[in-house]
Amino acid sequence: MKKVSILLIVFIIMSLFAVSFADEVVPEDDTGAYIDSASELDALYGGQDTTEEVDQLKEAYDMYQEYLLEYYDVYERPNTYKAKVIEVKEPRDEYFQQDYYSVSKYVLQPIKVEILEGEYKGKQKEFDYVLTMDSLNNINIQEAKVGDVLFVSVDLIASGDIDVTVPNSWASVSRFHVVIILAIIAVLLLVIYGGKKGITTAGIILSAIIGTIIVICTFGFNAMGVVWASIFLMIAISLMISILHLGFNKQMLKSFLISLGMILVTWFVLFIACSAARSAGISFEFAAIAENIINNKIDFTQMYYIITLLIASGVISNTIAMSANRMLKENVDSFKDRIEVSRKALASNLIVLVITAFALYIPNHILLLSNKFLLKEILNSETLVSELIRFLVIVITTTISVPIVSLDIFGFGKKFIKAADITEVNNTSTATETTEKSEAEKAEAKK
Repeated sequence: MKKVSILLIVFIIMSLFAVSFADEVVPEDDTGAYIDSASELDALYGGQDTTEEVDQLKEAYDMYQEYLLEYYDVYERPNTYKAKVIEVKEPRDEYFQQDYYSVSKYVLQPIKVEILEGEYKGKQKEFDYVLTMDSLNNINIQEAKVGDVLFVSVDLIASGDIDVTVPNSWASVSRFHVVIILAIIAVLLLVIYGGKKGITTAGIILSAIIGTIIVICTFGFNAMGVVWASIFLMIAISLMISILHLGFNKQMLKSFLISLGMILVTWFVLFIACSAARSAGISFEFAAIAENIINNKIDFTQMYYIITLLIASGVISNTIAMSANRMLKENVDSFKDRIEVSRKALASNLIVLVITAFALYIPNHILLLSNKFLLKEILNSETLVSELIRFLVIVITTTISVPIVSLDIFGFGKKFIKAADITEVNNTSTATETTEKSEAEKAEAKK
């Protein structure tokens, strides 16, 4: 009986504690709000922002952007000097702990260099040449060899000695002379085996390189009217290609004007496709640039259009000029025959386009895979979609250009030789026949 009584008392006491605890946690007058999801929590805290707080955040953001811009404007890369490698040693691995979790590995090669220019010319110094180019040690530059010319920065230290480093591993060694040698060989081969057309081709290539690397990049980076510079470059490329295939004549002018018209069509189709796909043409390359552009002068959507249309101007102009040249050489006089002779030009240009475009896309796709994108994410990513849109739009407009240049109205082929030319041909034939008849009569008289 006593055990039952004790158990009953304990039960009553525990019940009293439970009631007391319940009264504290859930009061009778419950007017509080319950949060059931993260979105409700964000809405609750977001709703508490006052106009004053928003203004303060905006002011802080503007001040930070101004600070970044000022820092960027005053920042200058250190001056570099040429230095010749005179001694090298075997590389070694070194590990550096930056914090509790982060440990980095560097591959270092002890080398000795002699400064070749500047106020420290002739001085020699040993230092560690860093071969590691990324934080995960996936890319290592080639080891230095005796005779290599490096670009180093030189600083005078308190002891009176000099401190030598390579400030940019991307541009550590002198290598542009290799490009110059290859360029000379390429131009010589073009001139020897291409003749006048080889010289014209070399001029087109040089103009395209200067236009894209120097003009477009410089104008785009500094917001100096890159659109107009790009339009001028497209016109120049189209004109030079037309001249290369057809020379200076009316046929060339027609081919050139048709090419310009098709480039405009390409822009229109590209605009519709990008709008429908909700695409801004942002690739990983553009995304990387965006993280380093402080002055915010580059319009990346505009650059995507410019790059696409520059490619299109070369492919379309070359296809049209090649097709017109084939029509004239083979003296085709019907719409069907003109398309037939143009198919080879179309196929060869599109094959080069697809190989070039998607060979250059490979690193972007590997980057998608390395970020563990799902298939549906890859198929709908800006990286893949923008590249496919670029390629397919150029394919569509280039293919359309073949039947357009084959129309009777443009008159490429034997059927459309001018009446004056026909009269001249007839007169030449009559004169030839008269001469032959006269010579025959003289021969008969001699007999």
